[in-house]
Amino acid sequence: MPPALAERRGRLLERLAVVASGNPWAALGVSRSASPQDVQAAYLDAAKSFHPDRLPPELAEMREIADRVFAAITDAHKQLTDPDRRRKLERAESGQEEEDAKVQRVLGASTNFAKAEHFLKRGDNAEALKYVRLALEGDPERGEYLAMLGWLESMGSDRNVARDALGTLNKALKLEPDSDRALYYRGAILKRLGRDDDAMKDFRRAATLNPQNLEAVREIRLHGMRSAKEGGLLSKWFGKKS
Repeated sequence: MPPALAERRGRLLERLAVVASGNPWAALGVSRSASPQDVQAAYLDAAKSFHPDRLPPELAEMREIADRVFAAITDAHKQLTDPDRRRKLERAESGQEEEDAKVQRVLGASTNFAKAEHFLKRGDNAEALKYVRLALEGDPERGEYLAMLGWLESMGSDRNVARDALGTLNKALKLEPDSDRALYYRGAILKRLGRDDDAMKDFRRAATLNPQNLEAVREIRLHGMRSAKEGGLLSKWFGKKS
């Protein structure tokens, strides 16, 4: 096949792939800001290259493809030169772009949270805090992200900081009430604040939801051991008094 015919055949196949996307701007090869005049000029130019009647006899086997390509180009021209149809298209495209951007933000947040978990396990709380904050920038309504933020921010001996972190954990549990990890974190903060009864409620619920939450299970066992020991001492003391 002569180079000119091969090139034309290649361009037709390339345009077929483009129109298959259903994007009218791409079908005509114009930008989204193209004026009606630009759209008309692009349509006339496309007709010269892709109209089925302009196919040379040597490319007769491409007639069906040319029909499909030019039908899509014609439809794109109609959509982009009709003000009402174009406005609907632009709104739909804008919504899809926003949705795509949201998906990318959520995926990025998930990646940053995974990094935060990694650093938390290594004991590098500063790095964990950095990445969980980045995760929340991308997906601010994820309870597990808020739970880790509250936990990390509660570190230290300042009771006021712990109280603030408790508010973050409460918000996290409103979003994900069955998060055993958030329940454990809140229980640990409550324990630090001297609210042992409330802490035990969270530990027990965390262990019920997830028996593999070893931290919550350990807290329950320790509490049981302390209670038994205190009970034994009291019995011994009162026994002596009698």
